[in-house]
Amino acid sequence: MKPAELLKIVLPRWRAKMSRQFSLATLDGFVRRNRATLEELVARALADRQVTCGALPETPEEFAAYLARAA
Repeated sequence: MKPAELLKIVLPRWRAKMSRQFSLATLDGFVRRNRATLEELVARALADRQVTCGALPETPEEFAAYLARAA
C-alpha cells in the first residue's frame, strides 16, 4: 500500500476524532499544507513496519528504516 492510499483510509478517522478539538476547516487546512510531510511520515512508518516483519528493503525509505534498525 502506498502512503497516499493509506492516508485516504486514515485521514477520515483522524479527522472525525480531532474535530472535537479543532474545526474541520482547520484540520483540512493542516492536511492541505502538510500533505507531503504526512505522506513522508506514513512512508517511513510503513517501511519500519516492513523491516520489523522481516521483509527485505526495496525502496529508499525501507533501506533507511533497515539501516536504522541494523545500527
